[in-house]
Amino acid sequence: MHRRVFSRDPRYSVLLAVTQWGVLDYDVVHGAADGNDMWTWLATSLMEHMSRWPGPNSVLIMDGAGIHRNLAFRYLLAGMGVVVVFLPAYSPWLNIAELAINVIKGDIRKNRAHVGNDVLPVLFESLARRGRLRLRSKLMDIGYGQYCL
Repeated sequence: MHRRVFSRDPRYSVLLAVTQWGVLDYDVVHGAADGNDMWTWLATSLMEHMSRWPGPNSVLIMDGAGIHRNLAFRYLLAGMGVVVVFLPAYSPWLNIAELAINVIKGDIRKNRAHVGNDVLPVLFESLARRGRLRLRSKLMDIGYGQYCL
C-alpha cells in the first residue's frame, strides 16, 4: 500500500480596496484574516487613502461577510466621514474586489510552475500591476457607471 503525505500550500488572505482606477490599498495576511487583521489594516493603512463624503474615495462598498459588519469598523468609518454601503447578499458579480482577486489568482496559477509554493512574489507583482489597472469600463458594465468620474 502506498501512502501519500498530505501537505497544504501556504495560505494567504488579501485585504483589498479597489477603485475605478485600480487597487487603492491592500494587505496580505498569512492564513485566514481575522477581525484584528481587518482592524489594523483599516485603521492604519486604508484610512490614509479615504476621505470625508463627498470627496474622492469617500464610499466603501463591502460584501456582507461577518468580518465587514463589525460595529467597531462601522463606527471608525462613520467617524472619519466615510459612507459604508453593503452589497446585497449573494451578488458577487457586483463586488469589484472579487473580480480583481480572480484576476490575481489567475496570475498565480499561470506562474505556479515557476514559483512552486512561494506565491508571495507573484502575488505582490500582480497587486502592483493591478494598481495601474483601469476598472472603469467593468464598473460601468455592472451598473456603477453613474458613480464613475
